[in-house]
Amino acid sequence: MAETREQAAMTARIGILDGARTAAIVAMVIYHIVFDLELFGWVSRGTAMSPPWRLLAICTASSFLVISGISLALRQHRHGALSGFFRRWAQVAVGAALVSVGTYIALPDAFVFFGILHAIAACLLIGLVLVTLPAPLLVGMAAFVISLPFWAQSDVFNHPLLWWTGLQTARFSAVDYIPLAPWLGPFILGLAFGKVAVRSGAFARLSHVTIPYWAAVPGRYSLLIYLLHQPLLFAVFSVARLAL
Repeated sequence: MAETREQAAMTARIGILDGARTAAIVAMVIYHIVFDLELFGWVSRGTAMSPPWRLLAICTASSFLVISGISLALRQHRHGALSGFFRRWAQVAVGAALVSVGTYIALPDAFVFFGILHAIAACLLIGLVLVTLPAPLLVGMAAFVISLPFWAQSDVFNHPLLWWTGLQTARFSAVDYIPLAPWLGPFILGLAFGKVAVRSGAFARLSHVTIPYWAAVPGRYSLLIYLLHQPLLFAVFSVARLAL
């Protein structure tokens, strides 16, 4: 019986993680509503980049990356990091490509060439190399990566093919830009946190915690919601503008 419970804990979804993804999705949709309202001219120009809304955007992106790191640590503990990894990674990578193509068609002067999905896809690949490292070392690495934009920016990185680093000094426009420096940092912190949670038995305990169905389900389909919500919002706002 004890073995059965242990096996169930090893395969059960962590409701808290699904709920955290749902919260991040809600925050993302709220921010994008404000962004779209500004784009359609219904709120003052610069609203989406004002301190409160910019803080929400930063916290939301950080949440997605931290959760991705935690999830990779959990997968490593349960099945090995490679189990099902490339199927999930391919979904994220294809989603990132769709976002790039879609935004290039809609906003060619500010399209998404390295947004949150691109960052998650890159972080996951890097995470495969880092997932076996001890948590204290990961925390140190995260702090190092987060510090990079403050001292390592250089004209050397100004070629567009290097803008994914976040270390360029050139200015450009992009409606969603999440470069590896500093955004790999939150992912590595999530990886470290996940390893601590595994060692402390927190994951095993959390596997028995249930959250409301409505709070868990959106988090299970976060990628699909991410890909669909902006086209739907654009359609709603476009119809509303025509009707007014």
